[in-house]
Amino acid sequence: MDALLSVNWIALLVLIIALLLFKVLNKLAYKINWTFVILISMVMGAVLGIVFASENNSYMTWLALIGDIYVNLITALVAPVILVSVISGLIQLNDKEKMKRIGTKSVFWLLVSSAIAIVVTIVFGMATQVGKGAQAVFADIAGVSSTTLDAYKEMGTSFDQCQ
Repeated sequence: MDALLSVNWIALLVLIIALLLFKVLNKLAYKINWTFVILISMVMGAVLGIVFASENNSYMTWLALIGDIYVNLITALVAPVILVSVISGLIQLNDKEKMKRIGTKSVFWLLVSSAIAIVVTIVFGMATQVGKGAQAVFADIAGVSSTTLDAYKEMGTSFDQCQ
């Protein structure tokens, strides 16, 4: 009986509602355009998140688990798919001159985008003055005495002493 009382029934209800919405979306996918199915699913997800929002999102536990598994699966699959497609494209190019041009263009655009990123970062940093006053922090760090550092070292516990 205690096990039934400890179950978060609202979280279970949210999971059941989400699974039913997945089933509805699956049926809709065969009848309407895929773009609309994606838009409808985004709206359904937002409504589900707003309706069952709680202070620490305890009702979304199961959906968060499913979402984490989905994102990790996509992340694990994307890199190999891209690698295989790039290798396949290079294998299909039999002309060395084409490969040289593609490689040169790739390096050129990589350098150009890196240079733009550097310039934007410097301009943004100068405009917002990020790091202003950091000299005082570094002066405080340099002013720490060796006795203070030794006292902190004695407070530390190494991993082999942890239980």
